[in-house]
Amino acid sequence: MYFGDGHHLITKKRKKIAVSKIAYYAHFPNRSYEQIKKKINIIGKAFVDYFGIDCGRPQIEEYKKVQKQGEQFFINKWNAIEERRKRITLVHDPLNPKLFE
Repeated sequence: MYFGDGHHLITKKRKKIAVSKIAYYAHFPNRSYEQIKKKINIIGKAFVDYFGIDCGRPQIEEYKKVQKQGEQFFINKWNAIEERRKRITLVHDPLNPKLFE
C-alpha cells in the first residue's frame, strides 16, 4: 500500500480506494510555522519547475503570493490556521514539532 498525491488517496493492488469509505488516517499538514513555510516554498518551486509559473495550480498561485508578500504571507497564513484551530476539535499530533524545524 502507498499513499498517493498529497497523501489524499490510498492505493492498494492498483485499485483506488475512496478514503472516506474505507480508511482513516491522521493528516497533520500544519504542524508549525516553520513547517508551513518550508512546505509552501518546496512545493511551489517544484510545481513551477514541473508545470510552469502560469499554469494556475493553487500551489503555484500561493507560491506567487509568497514572492510578492514575503514573510507577511506566512504570518497571515499562520494566524488563519491558529484561528481555525480555536473553532475545531483537533486530534493530538503525536510527533514532536521540533522535528519539523
